[in-house]
Amino acid sequence: MIVIQSIEGNVLVPMIQQKAVDLAPALLISVQVLLGLIFGVVGLILAAPLTIVAMILVQKLWVEHTLGEQVS
Repeated sequence: MIVIQSIEGNVLVPMIQQKAVDLAPALLISVQVLLGLIFGVVGLILAAPLTIVAMILVQKLWVEHTLGEQVS
């Protein structure tokens, strides 16, 4: 059970998340370090979801509205 959970948590879930959300690994690591330093464990846990939300907001509000380009 522990082996299966380790493989799922460390291999499968990151691969699925990478395909679902196009997020640069360097960006995510940087945000994790920054939020981890500022907010501790809570910041580390919330780093990925907050980064994804921020990227979507930038794409919708700035790229589509200002530039008029459709983002998929």
